[in-house]
Amino acid sequence: MRAALKREKASRPWHREVGERLLRLDLEALPPERRERVEELLAELERVLEGA
Repeated sequence: MRAALKREKASRPWHREVGERLLRLDLEALPPERRERVEELLAELERVLEGA
């Protein structure tokens, strides 16, 4: 029975988890080098999505 409940409560897709973390992210609180890397990756993601 517990195994069936665990399957029903399967984790959400990883991209949803990432999206939720981004919503809670305070870029200003990150160390400068991490903030720069996150901003670079977000800019790249935006370019990819615009081309979709």
